[in-house]
Amino acid sequence: SRSRFPVSNEDIGVQQVNGPFVAVATCTKGCAASRLREWLFWHLTKGVRLVLLRWEGAMNSEQRAVLQGPRAKGEVVLLNQTQGAASAGFGRVMTRQIRFVHSAISVARSRGCHFLLHLDDDELLFPLDPCRSIPDIFQRHISSPKRCIHFANLEAVFAFCQDTERPLSRPSTIFRLDKCAVLYVNGKSAANLTCQGQVFASGVHRFCCYDRSFEAADIPKYGAHDESSGCNHPLCCEEERSAI
Repeated sequence: SRSRFPVSNEDIGVQQVNGPFVAVATCTKGCAASRLREWLFWHLTKGVRLVLLRWEGAMNSEQRAVLQGPRAKGEVVLLNQTQGAASAGFGRVMTRQIRFVHSAISVARSRGCHFLLHLDDDELLFPLDPCRSIPDIFQRHISSPKRCIHFANLEAVFAFCQDTERPLSRPSTIFRLDKCAVLYVNGKSAANLTCQGQVFASGVHRFCCYDRSFEAADIPKYGAHDESSGCNHPLCCEEERSAI
């Protein structure tokens, strides 16, 4: 089954944001300016206070222009920018992302953020109620003991075209809802920085009370984050169903 994309750019007004401060951490490599523009527009309009970027590779003039305004306002912070070619091997990419997220946690805390969401540059956090902001979604998790707020990750599909200024919000976009079409069965997550104790990146797009990022898997000790059943580490994780 499929569901129509329920909102387009024209439907979104700048929402009055009260409640927790939410940051987003993202690693990107060669993100097209049109996608970067819409991606930033969506999350900032929906109430994200801070975007922390790791930028790999060259940045062209159009990409710099997209980032110029948000950076001047303090909405976007470029934590890392690497010019040379970095290894594309899976292990190296994951290692870079985990280390970046650990640094992003420190920066988000220092800037008074309550939650840190780790997304890719082709993903949107989408409240199912279009009248709700992203901080609204996290409000109930303030001071919760759960460190990892988990969201299901659905695939958006659309007719192929070679060029578009609306890569994320074109009117024909629909979600795949069949179970077999859910991307990354382990979903995506946010770190709850208001909980007591430490929060660590635990694999990519996961957070945990244990710093196990570079350890061999020990399911009896740590629980499982990456099984097909999704996020099932009860000490740390809580599923949030009001957004995808």
